[in-house]
Amino acid sequence: MSTFCAPFGRQSLQISTFSKCSSKLREIPRQIKKMKNLEELDLESNDIYEIPEVLFELSKLKRLSLYDNRIYVLPRGVMRLELLSIGRLCGLETLELGDNLLETLPDSIGELGSLKELDLSFNKLSGLPHSMGCE
Repeated sequence: MSTFCAPFGRQSLQISTFSKCSSKLREIPRQIKKMKNLEELDLESNDIYEIPEVLFELSKLKRLSLYDNRIYVLPRGVMRLELLSIGRLCGLETLELGDNLLETLPDSIGELGSLKELDLSFNKLSGLPHSMGCE
């Protein structure tokens, strides 16, 4: 199992881009919330199965790539509209969740007003939420 090696100290980190692809990473550590200035997080091609709610504390995040992992459900925080779109990931422009195990999406995903790119390819989705303009 790979670990998430970043110099997490007591202060917020000034890193704006972080990438750890193809590393067999199994989870995103809670310390990620210390990366307050993070704008891009690329964790493609790992073995991540869930997204911790602390990820949604990264209010400056513009690009999140979790393509090719084992994510089967979006976390409870995503299900609650106020945690996802109001004051949280409201600046997210790109969300890459393709090649995972997702079967459903919460309606609140349609409330990401800044979202320009959404990759949901190669999942087990049977439809999209009404909030995305889908019937």
